[in-house]
Amino acid sequence: SVQVLATDKTDLNSIAGGLSLGGLALTASVDTDTVNRTVDSYISGATVNALNNVLVEANMFGSLTSTAVAGTVGGWSGSGAVSTINETTHTDAFVTGGANVTSGNNVEILANRDTSLTTQDGGVAFSATLGANGSVSTVNKTDYTNAYVGANTNVTALGKGAGLLVPVDHSGSKTLATVHGLTVAAVGKETMQTVTIGAAITGAFSGAGSVTTNNVKENTAAAIYSGATINGNN
Repeated sequence: SVQVLATDKTDLNSIAGGLSLGGLALTASVDTDTVNRTVDSYISGATVNALNNVLVEANMFGSLTSTAVAGTVGGWSGSGAVSTINETTHTDAFVTGGANVTSGNNVEILANRDTSLTTQDGGVAFSATLGANGSVSTVNKTDYTNAYVGANTNVTALGKGAGLLVPVDHSGSKTLATVHGLTVAAVGKETMQTVTIGAAITGAFSGAGSVTTNNVKENTAAAIYSGATINGNN
């Protein structure tokens, strides 16, 4: 067998907090995370011969949590909590560049991403006269999950032995399927939760607001490009 495997697992937990006490109390908590992750697994321009399986796998796992908390207590009080996440991921598995790959059994080209993102923003303002609070969560996230056989590339998978268990996605739920021969699979799963809470408690005038904005782009593709040859002599 020949295995080309790349796996990344990153768990990030970022917390910002603040508390202010006084006649005039102001507090702001800001948490900003910019994350770029890339996992590539590939065979390019090489000749590979294996009696059994050839596996080319790129796996990305992990979680990102951002928490911002602010509180004030005063005659006049105001607080704000802001959380911003900018994340881009690339998970790519491919055979390309004129490579010649031959397996007596199975060839698997798998790009697999299973990640989660959570934002938690909250603030409270206690005041005898005037209190204001605001919580804002912004997520800008783009994911690319790609598996492919490139042009001018030859892949032969004879499928003469046992099959491989490969993750597949049925209606948003990951399951395992047994496959024989050539598999080109891209599977992306994202679990996301955003929570914003704002509160102002005063004896006279109070105001509170919460805003959540999510800009999410998921790009998942599996392909065999024009000019590729699959099991050309069989």
